[in-house]
Amino acid sequence: MPVNETKGINWIKHAAKNNHVASIEYKTYYDIRFARVPNLKKIMQGLEAVVEGTPTKSSRACNTIAEFAHAQSKEESNKEKAARFYNQSAEQGCLVGLHWMGVFYMEGFGVAKNLDKAETMLLRAAKMGNGQSNFQLFMLYSQYVEKKDVVKAYRQLTKAVFRGVTFFDQLHGYFKENFETLAPVFCELRAPPATIDRSDRIQMVNLHEAMINDAKTSFMAALGRDRMYKRPCGAVTDQQIWMIGVLLKYLIN
Repeated sequence: MPVNETKGINWIKHAAKNNHVASIEYKTYYDIRFARVPNLKKIMQGLEAVVEGTPTKSSRACNTIAEFAHAQSKEESNKEKAARFYNQSAEQGCLVGLHWMGVFYMEGFGVAKNLDKAETMLLRAAKMGNGQSNFQLFMLYSQYVEKKDVVKAYRQLTKAVFRGVTFFDQLHGYFKENFETLAPVFCELRAPPATIDRSDRIQMVNLHEAMINDAKTSFMAALGRDRMYKRPCGAVTDQQIWMIGVLLKYLIN
């Protein structure tokens, strides 16, 4: 083992022994973000020391370990590891952990498939404002026979789109496919003007399309502001943004 790596690992062990968890966490995230060539072994040991060294466990460290494992999920053991650490994050009430455990329970990824648990966790994450969780709920209610519910699916997809998930055409297409069921729901959400004949399919479809176009315009305006001020675009946390960069550079072919 190289001398620098040995020193780094010994420092982590020393810090952990002396309960310097905050120092370990700071140094580990500093290395992830700024080291020219991150020492992945040292980083993982640091993250695991942080998780084990805090009574309630650090949801941020749990999410990061899970993200690394998720990126290398060709191996079954990494699927289980990703699920284990995302679940620890979810137990802390973290939006990221709740969302991904909802997805994992939906797909049976690293855990036994359980649609009830998937629904519960995704609903909690969606309640916290995560549009991607709304979209996953749309998938749950539209594609899984056990949870099939056209109205719930439409409501969740509508929330997802208005939270910045850009499936505009999919929302409009789903409305047209299920017009008889969803027209009353759309009227409840949008309260069409009295001049609109609610029994006229063409008028209602056109009004729905106008709503979609409004959402597109709002999204493009927000995107333009983000670009102007050089802000991260979309509903992603800072942690996810830089982790994506690390994963792409060092772990994903």
